[in-house]
Amino acid sequence: MPRSLPPEIQQSVQLRRGSLPGPQPGGALQPQGRILDPGNDLLLHDEEIPREGVRVTRSYHYLRWSDGSTHLWIGRLKQPGRDEGSSGLRFDIVDSSS
Repeated sequence: MPRSLPPEIQQSVQLRRGSLPGPQPGGALQPQGRILDPGNDLLLHDEEIPREGVRVTRSYHYLRWSDGSTHLWIGRLKQPGRDEGSSGLRFDIVDSSS
């Protein structure tokens, strides 16, 4: 019997979209964009999101074709996030002066 590649993984970590705590007690900040459907649950495998994060932008594209007709559509662009960032704690900095 041939093996399937890649092997099937039974145990996997999934990330779920959530909300951030709001400025007032008991309040929550909901996602504002419409790139991901806010009405449905979103589950992603941990390995799909790199450590630096992902930035997805949505933009309109407008085109005039050779016959004079116009076309308008919405496109999405996926790019790497900024960076992991730093907590600003002292032990995150290497001090070579001592």
